[in-house]
Amino acid sequence: MHGRVRGSVPVPGSVSGKAQRGAAAFVLCCFSLLSQQPGAYERGAQLARSGKLAEALVELEAATLAQPDNPKVHNLRGVVLTQMGRLAEADKAYLRALELAPGFLPARKNLAVNAFSQKRYSQAASEFEALSKLLPQDPVPALFLGLLALQDSRLDASRTHLLKARRLAPNHPRVLIALVRVELLL
Repeated sequence: MHGRVRGSVPVPGSVSGKAQRGAAAFVLCCFSLLSQQPGAYERGAQLARSGKLAEALVELEAATLAQPDNPKVHNLRGVVLTQMGRLAEADKAYLRALELAPGFLPARKNLAVNAFSQKRYSQAASEFEALSKLLPQDPVPALFLGLLALQDSRLDASRTHLLKARRLAPNHPRVLIALVRVELLL
């Protein structure tokens, strides 16, 4: 099929206006179908929930390219990296989320958990103290403050924090196990 370009010169392989409109309709149809499919972030979250961490990470890498300014994408990427044991990379993802949104508390909390896991107890304690004030109904800061106090053999302080965590999350297994451990040491 030959189309015409300015100056009435036929161009081999070009398409007519009718064909172009048909192609445009096809593209719109495909775009409509794709927009109904979950995006890379949603697929990554779904894969992470089902324990398929390597696949989730691939999707979340794509999501960071598609949405580089979305702190939730970087935070979830950090969560997956943490679950894979790649804590230094996870820290970078959490820090990126916090660069984008300094008040994004889930990334700050995840960064504090990583600090604890990497035995950076001073940093973890500082962050969890601040988070306990910002999120007074969240059991995670109280749990980790209790674990940090236990680490320092401050059993009464540990018990106080862990009892608060238990009030906020009565059936959380980590809270119950830590509380029993403290009670046995007292």
